[in-house]
Amino acid sequence: MTTVAEYAERRARLLGPMQGLSDSELKQAVREACGGLAITLDSFSDQQVTWKPDAEEWSAAQVGDHIALGTAVLGKIAGLLARGQPVTDEDWDPPPQFKGDPADLPGVKKRIAGLPEFTDGLFDESVKINRLDVKANNSFLGDMNWREWFYFLRVHANAHLEQMEKLRSTPGFPS
Repeated sequence: MTTVAEYAERRARLLGPMQGLSDSELKQAVREACGGLAITLDSFSDQQVTWKPDAEEWSAAQVGDHIALGTAVLGKIAGLLARGQPVTDEDWDPPPQFKGDPADLPGVKKRIAGLPEFTDGLFDESVKINRLDVKANNSFLGDMNWREWFYFLRVHANAHLEQMEKLRSTPGFPS
């Protein structure tokens, strides 16, 4: 079981940078993280983006699809909370995952490229009502309001951006 101290440490480390950000700075921080994903994914060749070090690891395309799916789900959570609506179990269900088929690449790249616009719209709608009193539990960080969930989109994107970049230095990565 996670202790109060562990939640506090994680929140300080991962959500601490959002403290003191204005609305425009918060929106821009998430936009930049999502934009960085699109740039990174586009920097891989088709062969590189579907390459996997082994069967258990994700390719860059699978990471990208996970981010696109995850951003949609996390965005839905943030939007519900901002409107003061409770989050139900059904709200967590994402659509099917990318399986690594190169034919899926255009769709993955398109969804990743659309994330900055999606997050901008999500923020603009959420800030209108701005219900900070309604929270939903994040198993890693505890109860969070919509602004924290929104910033978590940046945390999530940056973590997987690092994962994509690490693939480049993995032995066997195509040149």
